[in-house]
Amino acid sequence: MATTTVIQENGRTYQTYDVDSGQSTVILSLPANAKATVKELNVTTGGTKLL
Repeated sequence: MATTTVIQENGRTYQTYDVDSGQSTVILSLPANAKATVKELNVTTGGTKLL
């Protein structure tokens, strides 16, 4: 199992997601009414598509 964490601009955790090995879908929720920037997202996939 891996963990993905969304961190707010102030450095505090907004939401944490547990991702099981073999899980095919992860939906990230970002803070509403805030400018959101993805600074780093590392993805390893064995499939043929990343959407």
